[in-house]
Amino acid sequence: MALETDGAPVGSMAPDFTLAGSIGQISLSDYVGKQNVVLYFMREFSCSFGQKHVAQLKQLYSTLQAHHAEVLVIGGGSRAEVEHLATQLQVPFPVLHYPGEKVLFYPLIFYVHIFKYVLIRPHHVQGAG
Repeated sequence: MALETDGAPVGSMAPDFTLAGSIGQISLSDYVGKQNVVLYFMREFSCSFGQKHVAQLKQLYSTLQAHHAEVLVIGGGSRAEVEHLATQLQVPFPVLHYPGEKVLFYPLIFYVHIFKYVLIRPHHVQGAG
């Protein structure tokens, strides 16, 4: 499923999606009414900048959980690369496979409120190219 993100204004509804990942199929709607969600998009799982950001999210994970937030990492590449990244970095959150070869809108972070609203504008992550 294509994810439309350009021009997502603060307060707009986040589009639902279902993607395969390191712990099975995950849908954004799985979290509606339960948890906030931090979505991190990386171009491809082999990107060293993206891997550094995923490692930083891992370090922040307990703080994010304390604020009722789950992290979902979405990237392009093969299912084997999903498993490799999740295993290599030993992340406690799902790593999801975007079915295209590369995620075109990278690297971006979205914060999705518990009731599916985009609360902050997507922004480029510093140091990523």
